[in-house]
Amino acid sequence: MKFKAIWKYLDYIIFFCFLFFCSIGLYISFIGTEKILLAVYGYFLFRVFYYLIVKKKQILISKGLTILVTYAVFSSLFSDFIFFSLRSSIMNLVIPTLIVYYMVTRYEQKLLILNIFLVGITITILSLFFICFIPNYGISEFGEWKGVFIHKNPLGFSMLFYSLMSIFFLFVFKKLSIRLLLTFISFIQIILLLNSESTTNILLFVLGISMYILIIILKNIKNIFLKVSFLAIFLSLLIPIIISTFKNLSQVFVVIGKDYTFTGRTIIWESIANMLNNHWLLGFGYDSFWVEGSVTKNYLDSIMKTNVPHAHNNYLDIIANFGVVGLLISLGCFVSYFYMNIRLVKQTNKLVDYFPIVLLSLLLIHAIYESYFIRPNSVSSVWCIYIIFYLGIKIKLNKLRAKRNK
Repeated sequence: MKFKAIWKYLDYIIFFCFLFFCSIGLYISFIGTEKILLAVYGYFLFRVFYYLIVKKKQILISKGLTILVTYAVFSSLFSDFIFFSLRSSIMNLVIPTLIVYYMVTRYEQKLLILNIFLVGITITILSLFFICFIPNYGISEFGEWKGVFIHKNPLGFSMLFYSLMSIFFLFVFKKLSIRLLLTFISFIQIILLLNSESTTNILLFVLGISMYILIIILKNIKNIFLKVSFLAIFLSLLIPIIISTFKNLSQVFVVIGKDYTFTGRTIIWESIANMLNNHWLLGFGYDSFWVEGSVTKNYLDSIMKTNVPHAHNNYLDIIANFGVVGLLISLGCFVSYFYMNIRLVKQTNKLVDYFPIVLLSLLLIHAIYESYFIRPNSVSSVWCIYIIFYLGIKIKLNKLRAKRNK
């Protein structure tokens, strides 16, 4: 029993390290992230091998996500950089997915979400430390807060996600002490978000809070007629706002401090589209578009006159990696996620079960502007968290089905 408990705590601690060091845009120059991830990989590959081969147990998987990951490996075969693409697909997608499959199979969803939450608190504390005591790292030359990240946008995204997570659970928990703690944590995270001056993430935060309010109101309206009436009024107010926004787009850009190129992003998108040519269907092979010294990477760098590490649009990055085939598989997984989540909330009507659908909705919008979901040349904690929620929904539905069949 002691050994089982030790392995359990080791799994939690090392999985925490895995999620932390996979955070997009984390400083890596002085902490040796790659070496740490290799050690984490070695540990979990041993654990998975022991679980599958020695204990002869099965691991819960998602068929859709497994097809996508398998296709990523297969895509290396038509890459100009076969070995680079193969290694990248295995290190950045296959092994991380396998690790999450293992953890979701072995441990309760609420403990994994707690692990994610603790990662968020750690990032929050470290970012505050960098900003207050090492401002040369924590604050950019333009005064934007970036904390423990290399740029303001990763800090903005992290605080967007973790603050919404803190606020959401503020509504879920009833104990006063927990609510006060969550209020304090979310307050600090919102301050970090606002001072990152990451406009997209701040706007998504407002959207996320609006979704929370809408969900809470609709959940508490029991009468179907009142519920439909409220939605009709809400849409009648929302649609004119959207139309007005598009009509006055130039003024909107001025207010949010953006230009029509989204800080050069539209130029990048157009250049990538021009480079795809005959690669629309299958892509260039996983991560092959962004290989240093490649024709595609050199072309983009010359157009932008700077290093361009990714497309700043995850849908376009997926097409560059896997082609339209890969994009369709990814979209199929998103649809499956939404469908399962809607089925779940219909059966449970629990507030906690609404969070995954809010999360994915914001991620899909964010993916238009940044490549955090499946990120070129790196492991993404966003991908790992997505799998945790995806399989968590699946597990809950399976338990509800088993309960009905008793």
